[in-house]
Amino acid sequence: MFQKLFSALQNKPLYTTDGYTIAGKKPVNEDSYLIEVKKDACLLLVADGVGGHGHGDWASQICVQHFQEAFNRIENLNDPKTFLHEHALKVAQKVLQKHTEDPAYKNCGTTLTGFLIQEKHYYVINIGDSRTYAWHPSKGLRRLTKDHSIVQQMIDAGTLTESEAANHPYRTTMTSAIGQAMDTIKIDITGPYTLTEGEILLSFSDGIHDFLTDTQISQIISSNAKPLAQTLVEQALAAGSTDNITACWLKQ
Repeated sequence: MFQKLFSALQNKPLYTTDGYTIAGKKPVNEDSYLIEVKKDACLLLVADGVGGHGHGDWASQICVQHFQEAFNRIENLNDPKTFLHEHALKVAQKVLQKHTEDPAYKNCGTTLTGFLIQEKHYYVINIGDSRTYAWHPSKGLRRLTKDHSIVQQMIDAGTLTESEAANHPYRTTMTSAIGQAMDTIKIDITGPYTLTEGEILLSFSDGIHDFLTDTQISQIISSNAKPLAQTLVEQALAAGSTDNITACWLKQ
């Protein structure tokens, strides 16, 4: 009996994760996500393709596919920040190469956000205007990324408020994305952070956070809605989201 119990504990997953994505009111879903779990590590990413008929779906798919393959190849993640940065650059190079090889792809690109976690420590990556958050029962929701966008620059400069940004005509104009010239891409990587008891990490495409406020997102999480990712997506759609919608989360 003890041996069976010990074996069950050994095989218990270190993380609980889930993800959900829909095209929403658009004909094509250009969002992609990755949840890749190893014995003591997990890579969770959301990529929101841009370019419309310029193959944004391809850009987001190649992004998460590249990271999945790289994550599974590496045996020891001694430097998570370097891993995230180097492979973000490699994906960017792949997309730019596709621009030159096929004119039909010249306008495609993608955002990238998410985190790499090892046991209880995690690192966050962000390029573009998708977002990663942390939620805790006693601390509520906090944003771990800052949008690379015109309106965020205006907020930082004090010329625009968060509430004004929600309806600003430039709210979807990004200042950094995979698919831009290499010398203009801004890659934010932060951490390590410590994952605490009860904490949930979440990554979204803007189909979520452009239509649900941080307060609404926090209320959905605290209500213990299940399945959480699908509930967040469905609530964003009900709130009028006109974009592709993706939500992913992890809890230890």
